[in-house]
Amino acid sequence: MALSLCILKKPFWGMVLALLGDNIDIHIMRLGSGYMGFEFRWDWYQYIDKCLDIFMSLIALRVGLGFEDPLARKVTLGLFIFRAIGVGLFLVFGLRWILFVFPDLFEFFFLIYTGMLRFFPHIHPTRQQFIFGLSFLLAPKLYHEYGLHILPIPPWTPLFNTIKSYFLRIYTYFL
Repeated sequence: MALSLCILKKPFWGMVLALLGDNIDIHIMRLGSGYMGFEFRWDWYQYIDKCLDIFMSLIALRVGLGFEDPLARKVTLGLFIFRAIGVGLFLVFGLRWILFVFPDLFEFFFLIYTGMLRFFPHIHPTRQQFIFGLSFLLAPKLYHEYGLHILPIPPWTPLFNTIKSYFLRIYTYFL
């Protein structure tokens, strides 16, 4: 959560840090589960994680509403509202497939747009370029949401299990 505050100071790098923190936390929780004296509860994690995601997105929204380009401000607000509706429905009904139906394009749009402002400030996308860019982002994001919220085991779980087994070997070696 504290990493999200970096977005206010440095929008692109702050979002990079916040997204890294958001994607690492589940692995830290899983590694600690059973070995550090607590039980990992996926259902609790999902609710807490989605609330923290909205917190991060609210901070990014605050920055995004200050974009000079009016189209970028509208896209930022629209994508935030779209995802917030999905998260709200998920929190009320607890159905994970809702998060697939309302994919989080907001975070990636914000990251790409602030990266463009940071590294290519002379580029000013048109409406068609915004539409193309968002449709280009949709396929990988749907794959991610499908793997995370629909499949019983996300496709990246074997990689995680390999990393976990190496970590545990190192951990037990030093005990």
